[in-house]
Amino acid sequence: MKRDGFISYSHKRDIELAQALQRGLHQLARPWTRRPVLSVFRDTTSLSANHDLWSSILKELEQTRYFIYLASPEAAQSRWVRKEIQFWLDNRPLDRFLIAVSSGKVVWDQEAGDFDWERTDALPDLLRGQFTTEPLWVDLTRIREGSKYSLRQAEFRDAVGTLAAPLHGVGKDALDSEDIRQHRLSARLRRGAISGLVVLLVTALAAGGLALQQRNEALNRARTSASQALAARALETLDADPRKAAQFALYAEKVKPTADSAQALAATVAANSHVERHLKPGSDKVSAFIGSRSRPPAQVAISRDGGILAYYAASGSDRVHIYDIRAGRQLKTLPARYNGAVGGRLELSSDGAVLAVEGVQHLVEVWDVRKARLLRSRTMGNPEDLSNVETNLRAMALSSDGRRLATAQATSGTRELHISILDTVTGQVVHEDSTGSEGVHIGLAFVKDSHRLLALDALEGSTRVHDPLRGTWSTARKLDGYPAKPRDVDTEVSSGAEQAALVFPDGRTQLWDLVTGRRIASLATDGPDIMTLPDPEVRLLAGARGGTVTMYDRKLGQDRVLGAFSFPVQNLAVSGDGRWVAAGSDDGAISLFSTDARRAGAVLPNTDGLKAGALSSDGRVALRILRRQPVDVWTVGKGEGGLKRVVRLPTVFNDERPDIGVTVTSDGARLASLERGELRMWDTRTGRMIGDPVVYRPMLGSRFGSQLFFLADDVHLVGVWEEGVLIVDSRTGKVRQQLYRKADATQLVVSGDREHLVLLDTSADEVSVWRSAGEARLEKVRTVGVDGEADDVSLSHSGKKAAVLAGDGRISFIDTPSGRITDGAVLSQSGRGSVVLSRDGRIAARAFSSRDDVGVRFWDTGGGDALGTWPLRLGATGAEKGPRADPLLGEEDVQIAPSPDGGFLTLGIDGSLVRRTLDPDVWRRDLCSLAPDPLPKAEYERYLGDLSVGRPCPA
Repeated sequence: MKRDGFISYSHKRDIELAQALQRGLHQLARPWTRRPVLSVFRDTTSLSANHDLWSSILKELEQTRYFIYLASPEAAQSRWVRKEIQFWLDNRPLDRFLIAVSSGKVVWDQEAGDFDWERTDALPDLLRGQFTTEPLWVDLTRIREGSKYSLRQAEFRDAVGTLAAPLHGVGKDALDSEDIRQHRLSARLRRGAISGLVVLLVTALAAGGLALQQRNEALNRARTSASQALAARALETLDADPRKAAQFALYAEKVKPTADSAQALAATVAANSHVERHLKPGSDKVSAFIGSRSRPPAQVAISRDGGILAYYAASGSDRVHIYDIRAGRQLKTLPARYNGAVGGRLELSSDGAVLAVEGVQHLVEVWDVRKARLLRSRTMGNPEDLSNVETNLRAMALSSDGRRLATAQATSGTRELHISILDTVTGQVVHEDSTGSEGVHIGLAFVKDSHRLLALDALEGSTRVHDPLRGTWSTARKLDGYPAKPRDVDTEVSSGAEQAALVFPDGRTQLWDLVTGRRIASLATDGPDIMTLPDPEVRLLAGARGGTVTMYDRKLGQDRVLGAFSFPVQNLAVSGDGRWVAAGSDDGAISLFSTDARRAGAVLPNTDGLKAGALSSDGRVALRILRRQPVDVWTVGKGEGGLKRVVRLPTVFNDERPDIGVTVTSDGARLASLERGELRMWDTRTGRMIGDPVVYRPMLGSRFGSQLFFLADDVHLVGVWEEGVLIVDSRTGKVRQQLYRKADATQLVVSGDREHLVLLDTSADEVSVWRSAGEARLEKVRTVGVDGEADDVSLSHSGKKAAVLAGDGRISFIDTPSGRITDGAVLSQSGRGSVVLSRDGRIAARAFSSRDDVGVRFWDTGGGDALGTWPLRLGATGAEKGPRADPLLGEEDVQIAPSPDGGFLTLGIDGSLVRRTLDPDVWRRDLCSLAPDPLPKAEYERYLGDLSVGRPCPA
């Protein structure tokens, strides 16, 4: 579709103005009987959700006549806007580059023949020296400030006319005259229409049915467009604010389930996979003051046992909130007088029973968390001797049992620190002194399970320990190789007082062992802005850089990203075992994260130690086949059940290709194996063989190997032998039915309910579909021919959808009841294994891996559209690979198979088994538990103003 104009703008600042400008260009001089004369592109309304946004934008740019740049300092710095402008400079004439100034300055220097770049801040430097004459531009700053976005407003109408004239190819005066003529014509026709209403009444009644049908079609199109726009907004917001992305995705699915909404749901579930709960959204009022020096602080604290989270945000209520992590519910709020002006600290005892809250002027309150009762209130130090008493304490620490509270504050008239230790039970100050240090950057922590207090002077690089029995401090101990006199060091000391994380102003991040005085690790640049430490024996640390919360290993290497915020993270807290991380951002948003993937998948136990294994195609069995060793078999349990080793098969493979088929009954009690034509039955509880093996002629030379499945009655088996595809009685070994005579080129796949199966004949490139006919017999439903060289086939749980992979990487989906085929995308050659289909057949998934990435790709089976990817860790539990045995199976980084409970399983080379959901309804419920609140009014009106759409989540 050819476009007359392309509007490029800053999404952070000018969405509303860009929308009004697009509408004005469409409406000006538009004949009342026709659609808009101009077609002007704006990404939020004109671009459907796409996994490759830049390619879609590039396609629109290539067919656009005029480029309209909505200039502002934010747009000049936008990466996407700069890419769009660079494309135009490289491929299009500059006489069709129009500028509309939203904010900032644009100044032309007549003598230099270029913009005055000393005064111009609304244009990117890409335009430096590009224009030889002053380009067409209009000033919209006053219009934007007054929000006067109607063509009835003379100033806005004049600006729109100036930009629209070259697009129409006429002068502005002629365009304005045509617009007036069209309005007059429209008025005359309206008057004539009123006089004809009586005549038309009967006709209107007769046409009512048709009008209703057209209305429904229009409403359906409007819902589709709104769903696509919301889905695109969800993907756009994903990296900066997964919580908001979840809201947009939920509304996209609510207004109309589409391939775009499914993609948005899948992507937002993955982005929120480590989120336990979004406890508080960011404040819209705060968001309007980006860069304000009076940003309201957000504070968080987690008990070391991981049971209790305390938090507040000054932009919210004036109370401290308590969240029970284990129970997953809010407890009573505390009316604590926290220091919201500067972000007063919160400290919890190890069991979360006691909370210390920093108030104004160095007031500290101690609370009983469970009873929501104030235990103690005390001003630390002497306010008359303290400088800047309105500011916060320099440091605060609570002992593990909550009986001792230590604070550090600046002493009046000097740069010395004053340290106080309070007995929270008696309310008495048991120790007070000045450190003698000239620095103000100090870390305090009580040594684990004791009342000994450790103080780290981050400017001097020294530590001292206070002995509560003697009431004295140890001699200061220098840290080996500590930088000389650094300034403005961010200090975090672990509760066990063994380690400290230091973030220096030049970007360095260092981890120190305070017992030995040695540096553990150092990161020169691009490290976290802030860090917090779990117990010293835990492998991972929590850090934040900008708005992103990340886990690091003890060598400060990035381990995984837990989540993100729209604004920079102010405060972090972590449980002692490192499992729970809480963060608060500049706009007051607060979230609780789990280092386990909470929603993208559940890690199942593997207590028997399967490694380098291979999943069966139905996801019920895993094998480990090593050279010169017997074959071990694991079953995959239902629900929370994981891998359980049940049988050791006698077959030993050397260098030949393994040829073995294994299947298990639905209750896991009996297992059947097919090895070189021998059918054996096994008792999984004892690991012993049942009866004697039944020998058939083995099927040789097939690349699919031995294939064997139980049917729904758990008695009869279907498998591939030399005679063809047979149904046999597992009790007697007798053949009940021959389904297909060809064997060497046939792949057999059984549905999850074991009532349906498909046979792929690769020699004929056709798929035959079969279903249960009762009495352990199957009947053929249909045969479907497929284009190209069919390579692999999969079947949904109910057997209603099949997926066929071609040798060139193409994927096709077959609706088995009708035989209709939908062609999908071409898959990457890095794909792994078969395709897995969701329980309802709506979504398909396949594992992929490359040198740098491992994950799962998704497709919509109805239209064949790609729905994006989920990244996967090579070992879902974070375990190291370690030395590997010499396997004949299981070489892939990750394998994928359907889960009998629905969804799919992934098996890593470290034996990590993860069950993941492949169901939009489950994704929606998961996201509702994280972001149940409705869209803000402004966002709702922008996308759904003309529709009636209820909340996607129950109130």
